[in-house]
Amino acid sequence: MTKTEETVSSVEETSLKNLVLTLKVEKNVLIDSLRKVNSCVGKFANDKHFDLAKMRCEEHGVSFYTYDGQCSLTLTNYRIETNNIDFECVFNPKLLLGGLNGMRDCTLELTINSENIEIVEQTSEQKQSSRRVSIPVMAGDKIVDSKLDAHASEHYVTKPMKFTDFIDTFKNVSEFSATDESRPILAGDHLFVKNSQLYIEATDARRAIRLSSSFDINSIVCVSADDQPIDQEKWKSSFNSFNLVVDAGYFKKLEKVFSDDDIVIAEIYKNGIQITSNNENPCSFTTNSLVGSYPNMDRFFLLQESNAEINCSFLQLNDAVNTFIRTTKNNKDKQTCITVDSNTLTLNTNARATVQFKIAVDVSSNLSNFKIYVNSDYLGDLLKCCRLETAVFCVTDPLKPLYLKVKKRRVWPYYTVTS
Repeated sequence: MTKTEETVSSVEETSLKNLVLTLKVEKNVLIDSLRKVNSCVGKFANDKHFDLAKMRCEEHGVSFYTYDGQCSLTLTNYRIETNNIDFECVFNPKLLLGGLNGMRDCTLELTINSENIEIVEQTSEQKQSSRRVSIPVMAGDKIVDSKLDAHASEHYVTKPMKFTDFIDTFKNVSEFSATDESRPILAGDHLFVKNSQLYIEATDARRAIRLSSSFDINSIVCVSADDQPIDQEKWKSSFNSFNLVVDAGYFKKLEKVFSDDDIVIAEIYKNGIQITSNNENPCSFTTNSLVGSYPNMDRFFLLQESNAEINCSFLQLNDAVNTFIRTTKNNKDKQTCITVDSNTLTLNTNARATVQFKIAVDVSSNLSNFKIYVNSDYLGDLLKCCRLETAVFCVTDPLKPLYLKVKKRRVWPYYTVTS
Protein backbone atom coordinates (compact mmCIF):
# COMPACT_ATOMS: atom_id res chain seq x y z
CA MET A 1 0.00 0.00 0.00
CA THR A 2 1.38 3.42 -0.98
CA LYS A 3 1.64 6.32 1.42
CA THR A 4 -1.29 8.07 -0.31
CA GLU A 5 -3.49 4.97 0.01
CA GLU A 6 -2.57 4.64 3.69
CA THR A 7 -3.56 8.28 4.25
CA VAL A 8 -6.93 7.82 2.49
CA SER A 9 -7.61 4.63 4.46
CA SER A 10 -6.73 6.39 7.71
CA VAL A 11 -9.04 9.31 6.90
CA GLU A 12 -11.94 6.95 6.06
CA GLU A 13 -11.42 4.98 9.27
CA THR A 14 -11.33 8.18 11.32
CA SER A 15 -14.49 9.51 9.66
CA LEU A 16 -16.33 6.26 10.36
CA LYS A 17 -15.33 6.44 14.01
CA ASN A 18 -16.58 10.01 14.20
CA LEU A 19 -20.01 9.16 12.76
CA VAL A 20 -22.75 9.41 15.35
CA LEU A 21 -26.31 8.22 14.77
CA THR A 22 -29.05 9.75 16.90
CA LEU A 23 -32.45 8.07 17.26
CA LYS A 24 -35.59 9.18 19.08
CA VAL A 25 -38.29 6.64 19.80
CA GLU A 26 -40.94 5.71 22.33
CA LYS A 27 -39.76 2.89 24.60
CA ASN A 28 -42.67 0.55 23.80
CA VAL A 29 -42.14 1.00 20.03
CA LEU A 30 -38.46 0.05 20.28
CA ILE A 31 -39.12 -2.88 22.61
CA ASP A 32 -41.75 -4.29 20.24
CA SER A 33 -39.23 -4.39 17.38
CA LEU A 34 -36.42 -5.76 19.56
CA ARG A 35 -38.57 -8.57 20.95
CA LYS A 36 -39.32 -9.75 17.43
CA VAL A 37 -35.63 -9.59 16.54
CA ASN A 38 -34.63 -11.36 19.75
CA SER A 39 -37.07 -14.21 19.06
CA CYS A 40 -35.27 -14.91 15.77
CA VAL A 41 -31.58 -14.71 16.71
CA GLY A 42 -29.56 -17.87 17.19
CA LYS A 43 -29.23 -19.38 20.65
CA PHE A 44 -25.45 -19.69 20.60
CA ALA A 45 -22.60 -17.36 19.71
CA ASN A 46 -20.22 -18.49 16.97
CA ASP A 47 -17.92 -17.09 14.31
CA LYS A 48 -20.91 -16.39 12.04
CA HIS A 49 -22.55 -14.13 14.64
CA PHE A 50 -25.90 -15.94 14.60
CA ASP A 51 -26.67 -14.49 18.05
CA LEU A 52 -26.32 -10.87 16.88
CA ALA A 53 -28.47 -8.45 14.90
CA LYS A 54 -27.72 -5.58 12.54
CA MET A 55 -29.31 -2.12 12.82
CA ARG A 56 -29.25 0.18 9.82
CA CYS A 57 -30.47 3.75 9.44
CA GLU A 58 -32.57 4.23 6.31
CA GLU A 59 -34.19 7.26 4.71
CA HIS A 60 -37.33 7.36 6.85
CA GLY A 61 -36.70 4.81 9.57
CA VAL A 62 -34.50 2.09 10.99
CA SER A 63 -34.24 -1.51 9.81
CA PHE A 64 -33.16 -4.58 11.78
CA TYR A 65 -31.73 -7.79 10.36
CA THR A 66 -30.76 -11.11 11.91
CA TYR A 67 -29.97 -14.60 10.62
CA ASP A 68 -29.67 -17.71 12.80
CA GLY A 69 -28.34 -20.04 10.12
CA GLN A 70 -31.81 -21.20 9.07
CA CYS A 71 -34.19 -18.23 9.29
CA SER A 72 -33.65 -14.54 8.60
CA LEU A 73 -35.73 -11.56 9.69
CA THR A 74 -35.79 -8.10 8.12
CA LEU A 75 -37.90 -5.55 9.98
CA THR A 76 -38.26 -1.82 9.28
CA ASN A 77 -39.65 0.61 11.84
CA TYR A 78 -40.75 3.99 10.47
CA ARG A 79 -41.74 5.31 13.90
CA ILE A 80 -38.10 5.82 14.90
CA GLU A 81 -36.82 9.35 14.22
CA THR A 82 -33.26 9.56 12.87
CA ASN A 83 -30.75 12.24 11.90
CA ASN A 84 -30.60 10.68 8.39
CA ILE A 85 -27.00 9.47 8.60
CA ASP A 86 -26.20 6.39 6.52
CA PHE A 87 -25.02 4.23 9.39
CA GLU A 88 -25.20 0.64 10.56
CA CYS A 89 -24.02 -1.27 13.60
CA VAL A 90 -24.16 -4.77 15.05
CA PHE A 91 -25.50 -5.38 18.53
CA ASN A 92 -26.70 -8.08 20.88
CA PRO A 93 -30.52 -7.73 21.12
CA LYS A 94 -30.61 -9.48 24.50
CA LEU A 95 -28.26 -6.86 25.96
CA LEU A 96 -30.22 -3.98 24.46
CA LEU A 97 -33.53 -5.35 25.75
CA GLY A 98 -31.98 -5.82 29.17
CA GLY A 99 -30.87 -2.20 29.19
CA LEU A 100 -34.33 -0.97 28.19
CA ASN A 101 -36.05 -2.91 30.98
CA GLY A 102 -34.74 -0.45 33.55
CA MET A 103 -35.92 2.64 31.65
CA ARG A 104 -39.16 4.55 32.21
CA ASP A 105 -42.01 4.45 29.67
CA CYS A 106 -41.12 7.64 27.83
CA THR A 107 -39.31 8.93 24.76
CA LEU A 108 -35.76 7.61 24.53
CA GLU A 109 -32.77 9.07 22.74
CA LEU A 110 -30.22 6.59 21.39
CA THR A 111 -26.76 7.81 20.48
CA ILE A 112 -24.83 5.24 18.46
CA ASN A 113 -21.19 5.40 17.40
CA SER A 114 -18.63 2.79 16.41
CA GLU A 115 -18.15 1.66 20.02
CA ASN A 116 -21.34 2.10 22.04
CA ILE A 117 -25.12 2.45 22.01
CA GLU A 118 -26.08 4.96 24.68
CA ILE A 119 -29.72 5.28 25.76
CA VAL A 120 -30.96 8.35 27.63
CA GLU A 121 -34.49 9.08 28.84
CA GLN A 122 -36.07 12.27 27.47
CA THR A 123 -37.90 13.19 30.66
CA SER A 124 -39.88 16.31 31.54
CA GLU A 125 -38.35 19.15 33.54
CA GLN A 126 -40.13 17.98 36.69
CA LYS A 127 -37.99 14.85 36.73
CA GLN A 128 -34.86 15.42 38.76
CA SER A 129 -32.80 12.81 36.93
CA SER A 130 -32.91 10.80 33.73
CA ARG A 131 -31.63 7.26 33.49
CA ARG A 132 -28.77 6.41 31.19
CA VAL A 133 -27.67 3.00 29.85
CA SER A 134 -24.76 2.11 27.58
CA ILE A 135 -24.11 -1.19 25.79
CA PRO A 136 -21.24 -2.07 23.44
CA VAL A 137 -21.45 -2.21 19.66
CA MET A 138 -20.32 -5.70 18.68
CA ALA A 139 -17.59 -6.64 16.22
CA GLY A 140 -19.95 -8.52 13.94
CA ASP A 141 -19.31 -6.84 10.62
CA LYS A 142 -19.48 -10.22 8.86
CA ILE A 143 -23.03 -11.22 9.75
CA VAL A 144 -23.97 -13.96 7.30
CA ASP A 145 -26.77 -13.30 4.80
CA SER A 146 -29.59 -15.75 4.20
CA LYS A 147 -28.99 -18.38 1.52
CA LEU A 148 -32.49 -18.01 0.08
CA ASP A 149 -32.24 -16.58 -3.43
CA ALA A 150 -35.37 -14.45 -3.22
CA HIS A 151 -36.59 -13.26 -6.63
CA ALA A 152 -33.74 -15.14 -8.32
CA SER A 153 -36.02 -17.63 -10.07
CA GLU A 154 -39.63 -18.57 -10.71
CA HIS A 155 -41.61 -18.92 -7.51
CA TYR A 156 -45.16 -19.20 -6.20
CA VAL A 157 -46.99 -16.33 -4.51
CA THR A 158 -50.18 -16.57 -2.45
CA LYS A 159 -52.95 -14.02 -2.37
CA PRO A 160 -52.84 -11.49 0.52
CA MET A 161 -54.54 -12.85 3.63
CA LYS A 162 -54.80 -12.31 7.37
CA PHE A 163 -51.94 -13.90 9.25
CA THR A 164 -54.33 -15.99 11.39
CA ASP A 165 -55.80 -17.56 8.24
CA PHE A 166 -52.32 -18.41 6.98
CA ILE A 167 -50.79 -19.85 10.14
CA ASP A 168 -53.70 -21.99 11.39
CA THR A 169 -52.89 -25.19 9.47
CA PHE A 170 -49.10 -24.87 9.73
CA LYS A 171 -49.29 -24.32 13.49
CA ASN A 172 -51.23 -27.55 14.04
CA VAL A 173 -48.89 -29.63 11.89
CA SER A 174 -45.72 -28.30 13.54
CA GLU A 175 -46.77 -29.82 16.88
CA PHE A 176 -46.20 -33.29 15.37
CA SER A 177 -42.64 -32.70 14.14
CA ALA A 178 -39.68 -34.38 15.83
CA THR A 179 -37.68 -32.44 18.41
CA ASP A 180 -34.63 -34.73 18.68
CA GLU A 181 -31.71 -34.53 16.26
CA SER A 182 -31.36 -38.22 15.43
CA ARG A 183 -33.29 -37.72 12.17
CA PRO A 184 -33.03 -34.01 11.26
CA ILE A 185 -35.43 -34.26 8.32
CA LEU A 186 -38.27 -35.18 10.72
CA ALA A 187 -37.79 -31.83 12.48
CA GLY A 188 -39.45 -30.28 9.44
CA ASP A 189 -42.93 -29.94 8.00
CA HIS A 190 -43.34 -31.47 4.56
CA LEU A 191 -45.21 -29.31 2.04
CA PHE A 192 -46.32 -31.07 -1.13
CA VAL A 193 -48.95 -30.77 -3.84
CA LYS A 194 -51.40 -33.49 -4.82
CA ASN A 195 -54.22 -33.01 -7.32
CA SER A 196 -53.47 -29.27 -7.41
CA GLN A 197 -53.98 -28.98 -3.62
CA LEU A 198 -51.22 -28.05 -1.15
CA TYR A 199 -50.89 -30.45 1.80
CA ILE A 200 -48.74 -30.30 4.93
CA GLU A 201 -47.64 -33.35 6.89
CA ALA A 202 -45.33 -34.12 9.80
CA THR A 203 -44.29 -37.05 11.97
CA ASP A 204 -41.96 -37.79 14.85
CA ALA A 205 -42.15 -41.58 14.19
CA ARG A 206 -44.74 -41.89 16.99
CA ARG A 207 -47.48 -39.61 15.72
CA ALA A 208 -48.27 -38.37 12.25
CA ILE A 209 -50.53 -35.75 10.72
CA ARG A 210 -51.53 -34.74 7.22
CA LEU A 211 -53.77 -31.72 6.64
CA SER A 212 -54.99 -30.08 3.48
CA SER A 213 -54.21 -26.36 3.42
CA SER A 214 -56.35 -23.52 2.13
CA PHE A 215 -54.03 -23.15 -0.87
CA ASP A 216 -54.63 -24.70 -4.25
CA ILE A 217 -53.79 -23.90 -7.85
CA ASN A 218 -56.50 -21.21 -7.93
CA SER A 219 -55.24 -19.31 -4.87
CA ILE A 220 -51.56 -19.32 -5.89
CA VAL A 221 -49.86 -17.70 -8.86
CA CYS A 222 -46.47 -18.42 -10.35
CA VAL A 223 -44.28 -15.42 -11.16
CA SER A 224 -40.98 -15.02 -12.94
CA ALA A 225 -37.75 -13.72 -11.40
CA ASP A 226 -38.86 -10.16 -12.22
CA ASP A 227 -42.30 -10.75 -10.61
CA GLN A 228 -44.23 -11.09 -13.86
CA PRO A 229 -47.15 -13.58 -13.74
CA ILE A 230 -46.78 -16.75 -15.80
CA ASP A 231 -49.67 -18.41 -17.62
CA GLN A 232 -51.12 -21.20 -15.46
CA GLU A 233 -50.90 -23.83 -18.22
CA LYS A 234 -47.11 -23.43 -18.27
CA TRP A 235 -46.60 -24.22 -14.59
CA LYS A 236 -49.55 -26.46 -13.71
CA SER A 237 -47.60 -29.72 -14.18
CA SER A 238 -44.57 -28.51 -12.21
CA PHE A 239 -46.86 -27.30 -9.41
CA ASN A 240 -48.27 -30.82 -8.97
CA SER A 241 -44.75 -32.17 -8.41
CA PHE A 242 -43.79 -29.47 -5.90
CA ASN A 243 -42.48 -30.48 -2.47
CA LEU A 244 -40.49 -28.70 0.22
CA VAL A 245 -39.39 -29.47 3.79
CA VAL A 246 -39.36 -26.49 6.17
CA ASP A 247 -38.08 -26.47 9.75
CA ALA A 248 -41.10 -26.64 12.07
CA GLY A 249 -39.50 -24.01 14.30
CA TYR A 250 -40.01 -21.46 11.52
CA PHE A 251 -43.79 -21.62 11.81
CA LYS A 252 -43.59 -21.35 15.61
CA LYS A 253 -41.42 -18.22 15.31
CA LEU A 254 -43.85 -16.65 12.84
CA GLU A 255 -46.36 -16.14 15.65
CA LYS A 256 -43.80 -14.04 17.53
CA VAL A 257 -43.04 -11.90 14.49
CA PHE A 258 -46.48 -11.18 13.00
CA SER A 259 -49.71 -10.02 14.62
CA ASP A 260 -53.04 -11.76 14.05
CA ASP A 261 -54.43 -8.91 11.94
CA ASP A 262 -51.34 -8.45 9.76
CA ILE A 263 -51.98 -8.92 6.04
CA VAL A 264 -49.28 -11.25 4.73
CA ILE A 265 -48.12 -12.74 1.44
CA ALA A 266 -46.23 -16.03 1.22
CA GLU A 267 -43.57 -16.46 -1.46
CA ILE A 268 -42.64 -20.11 -1.94
CA TYR A 269 -39.31 -20.96 -3.59
CA LYS A 270 -37.58 -24.21 -4.44
CA ASN A 271 -35.28 -23.77 -1.46
CA GLY A 272 -37.40 -21.92 1.10
CA ILE A 273 -40.28 -19.64 2.04
CA GLN A 274 -40.57 -15.91 2.64
CA ILE A 275 -43.52 -14.36 4.50
CA THR A 276 -43.93 -10.62 4.00
CA SER A 277 -46.24 -8.03 5.53
CA ASN A 278 -46.50 -4.50 4.15
CA ASN A 279 -48.21 -2.80 7.05
CA GLU A 280 -47.07 0.29 8.94
CA ASN A 281 -43.73 -1.37 9.72
CA PRO A 282 -42.83 -3.73 6.82
CA CYS A 283 -41.43 -7.10 7.79
CA SER A 284 -40.19 -10.19 5.96
CA PHE A 285 -39.30 -13.50 7.59
CA THR A 286 -37.46 -16.10 5.52
CA THR A 287 -36.34 -19.68 5.98
CA ASN A 288 -34.25 -22.09 3.95
CA SER A 289 -35.52 -25.60 3.27
CA LEU A 290 -34.05 -28.59 5.08
CA VAL A 291 -31.69 -30.82 3.12
CA GLY A 292 -32.84 -34.39 2.55
CA SER A 293 -35.80 -36.45 1.36
CA TYR A 294 -38.89 -36.72 3.52
CA PRO A 295 -40.14 -40.30 4.07
CA ASN A 296 -43.10 -41.39 1.96
CA MET A 297 -46.15 -41.17 4.24
CA ASP A 298 -48.76 -42.40 1.75
CA ARG A 299 -48.76 -45.91 3.19
CA PHE A 300 -50.03 -44.47 6.47
CA PHE A 301 -52.59 -42.02 5.16
CA LEU A 302 -54.09 -43.77 2.13
CA LEU A 303 -56.73 -45.63 4.10
CA GLN A 304 -58.66 -47.72 1.59
CA GLU A 305 -61.31 -49.07 3.95
CA SER A 306 -61.84 -49.56 7.66
CA ASN A 307 -63.38 -52.44 9.56
CA ALA A 308 -64.90 -50.11 12.14
CA GLU A 309 -65.98 -46.47 12.31
CA ILE A 310 -66.67 -44.94 15.72
CA ASN A 311 -68.69 -41.71 15.95
CA CYS A 312 -68.66 -39.98 19.33
CA SER A 313 -69.02 -36.54 20.91
CA PHE A 314 -65.82 -34.58 20.43
CA LEU A 315 -66.35 -32.55 23.61
CA GLN A 316 -66.87 -35.66 25.77
CA LEU A 317 -63.86 -37.40 24.28
CA ASN A 318 -61.67 -34.31 24.65
CA ASP A 319 -62.74 -33.88 28.28
CA ALA A 320 -61.92 -37.52 29.06
CA VAL A 321 -58.51 -37.42 27.38
CA ASN A 322 -57.52 -34.16 29.09
CA THR A 323 -58.47 -35.70 32.44
CA PHE A 324 -56.25 -38.69 31.67
CA ILE A 325 -53.36 -36.41 30.72
CA ARG A 326 -53.61 -34.58 34.05
CA THR A 327 -53.94 -37.86 35.96
CA THR A 328 -50.90 -39.49 34.35
CA LYS A 329 -48.78 -36.33 34.30
CA ASN A 330 -46.16 -37.73 36.69
CA ASN A 331 -46.41 -41.33 35.50
CA LYS A 332 -44.05 -43.01 33.07
CA ASP A 333 -46.93 -45.17 31.86
CA LYS A 334 -49.44 -42.93 30.04
CA GLN A 335 -51.30 -45.81 28.47
CA THR A 336 -55.03 -45.46 27.90
CA CYS A 337 -57.19 -48.45 27.06
CA ILE A 338 -60.05 -47.80 24.64
CA THR A 339 -62.73 -50.51 24.72
CA VAL A 340 -65.46 -50.46 22.09
CA ASP A 341 -68.70 -52.45 22.08
CA SER A 342 -71.94 -51.97 20.17
CA ASN A 343 -72.87 -48.55 21.58
CA THR A 344 -70.29 -47.56 24.20
CA LEU A 345 -66.70 -46.36 24.11
CA THR A 346 -64.93 -46.86 27.44
CA LEU A 347 -61.62 -45.22 28.32
CA ASN A 348 -59.58 -46.55 31.23
CA THR A 349 -56.25 -45.52 32.69
CA ASN A 350 -54.34 -46.56 35.79
CA ALA A 351 -52.38 -43.81 37.49
CA ARG A 352 -52.49 -43.06 41.21
CA ALA A 353 -56.15 -43.96 40.93
CA THR A 354 -58.17 -45.77 38.31
CA VAL A 355 -60.03 -43.36 36.04
CA GLN A 356 -62.80 -44.46 33.71
CA PHE A 357 -65.02 -42.63 31.23
CA LYS A 358 -67.92 -44.08 29.27
CA ILE A 359 -69.11 -42.30 26.15
CA ALA A 360 -72.14 -43.17 24.04
CA VAL A 361 -71.06 -43.85 20.47
CA ASP A 362 -72.44 -44.90 17.13
CA VAL A 363 -70.38 -47.85 15.90
CA SER A 364 -70.39 -49.27 12.40
CA SER A 365 -68.14 -52.31 12.66
CA ASN A 366 -67.21 -55.63 11.15
CA LEU A 367 -65.20 -56.36 14.30
CA SER A 368 -66.48 -57.83 17.53
CA ASN A 369 -65.85 -55.98 20.79
CA PHE A 370 -62.21 -54.87 20.75
CA LYS A 371 -59.58 -52.94 22.71
CA ILE A 372 -57.00 -50.41 21.58
CA TYR A 373 -54.11 -49.13 23.70
CA VAL A 374 -52.93 -45.60 23.02
CA ASN A 375 -50.75 -42.99 24.74
CA SER A 376 -53.06 -40.35 26.24
CA ASP A 377 -50.59 -37.54 25.42
CA TYR A 378 -50.53 -38.54 21.75
CA LEU A 379 -54.32 -38.73 21.63
CA GLY A 380 -54.52 -35.30 23.29
CA ASP A 381 -52.15 -33.80 20.70
CA LEU A 382 -54.33 -35.25 17.97
CA LEU A 383 -57.51 -33.70 19.39
CA LYS A 384 -55.87 -30.27 19.68
CA CYS A 385 -55.69 -30.12 15.89
CA CYS A 386 -59.43 -30.11 15.36
CA ARG A 387 -62.53 -28.44 16.70
CA LEU A 388 -65.67 -30.30 15.68
CA GLU A 389 -68.90 -31.67 17.11
CA THR A 390 -68.33 -35.31 16.24
CA ALA A 391 -65.08 -37.25 16.23
CA VAL A 392 -64.89 -40.10 13.71
CA PHE A 393 -62.31 -42.80 14.41
CA CYS A 394 -61.45 -45.41 11.80
CA VAL A 395 -60.04 -48.78 12.80
CA THR A 396 -58.65 -51.33 10.37
CA ASP A 397 -57.38 -53.64 13.10
CA PRO A 398 -56.86 -53.20 16.87
CA LEU A 399 -53.13 -53.78 16.32
CA LYS A 400 -52.81 -51.18 13.56
CA PRO A 401 -52.91 -47.36 13.53
CA LEU A 402 -55.98 -45.54 14.77
CA TYR A 403 -57.20 -42.78 12.42
CA LEU A 404 -59.19 -39.66 13.15
CA LYS A 405 -61.06 -38.20 10.19
CA VAL A 406 -61.83 -34.48 10.11
CA LYS A 407 -63.86 -33.71 6.99
CA LYS A 408 -61.18 -33.82 4.26
CA ARG A 409 -58.38 -34.05 6.81
CA ARG A 410 -56.93 -37.10 8.52
CA VAL A 411 -54.52 -37.40 11.42
CA TRP A 412 -52.88 -40.55 12.67
CA PRO A 413 -51.40 -41.20 16.14
CA TYR A 414 -48.92 -43.99 16.63
CA TYR A 415 -49.92 -46.25 19.50
CA THR A 416 -48.33 -49.08 21.47
CA VAL A 417 -49.99 -52.36 22.37
CA THR A 418 -49.30 -54.08 25.65
CA SER A 419 -50.43 -57.43 26.96
